[in-house]
Amino acid sequence: MTRHVAELMDEDAKVVAEDATFKDVARALAEQHVSALPVIDEVGLVTGVVSEADLILRDESFGAWWLPDGWTKRSVRRKAHARTAGELMSHPAVTVGPDTDVSEAAAIMRERRLKRLPVCDPKGRLLGVVSRADLLREFLRNDSELAFDVADLLWHRMSLSRLEVRFLVEDGVVTVEGTVDHRVQVPEIVDRIRGLDGTIDVVDRLRWTHDDSILAQGPVPWAG
Repeated sequence: MTRHVAELMDEDAKVVAEDATFKDVARALAEQHVSALPVIDEVGLVTGVVSEADLILRDESFGAWWLPDGWTKRSVRRKAHARTAGELMSHPAVTVGPDTDVSEAAAIMRERRLKRLPVCDPKGRLLGVVSRADLLREFLRNDSELAFDVADLLWHRMSLSRLEVRFLVEDGVVTVEGTVDHRVQVPEIVDRIRGLDGTIDVVDRLRWTHDDSILAQGPVPWAG
């Protein structure tokens, strides 16, 4: 079963206010042993994230003269003279909701090169923080647990035949093979296996009886 970040997040995550000083931010990062902290405004909404990298830019004494003119250079110069968390932080904050799939959160962190991700309610109030380490633990599930979920997905939720569709799990890599009725079923099967917690990769060795992929115009009945 797919898990959500609400099941993994730290609900007691620390924050800093927008008016927190440079030293206050540095002290909070050191005391909490984290690389970044959410920044909240006066009503408790998450407005940004301040990180160790932001503090390093604060000590930049050359005004980023080596960068070409543009937004990046102005941003670096702004942070070089920042005195508060509100001036130091990266904004707007990249956040997720509590119902975000673990795999989706991991993809966001990978694409945005983030180590920590604030989890917020629809109004932007902080509910917790999920880290790379939290998500990594999800991908350390043993193969037997993942195999149970793959079997449940293929043979129960997708109602595929055990005789015609088989799979093997080794070190988090799922190899699926056999024959399905329609070619358009294959990407759906592969994507849903890839979305299971603990799946590192999927090796597709499926064949099909009918190549009707060109004719498919909408949701297929076996994807429920």
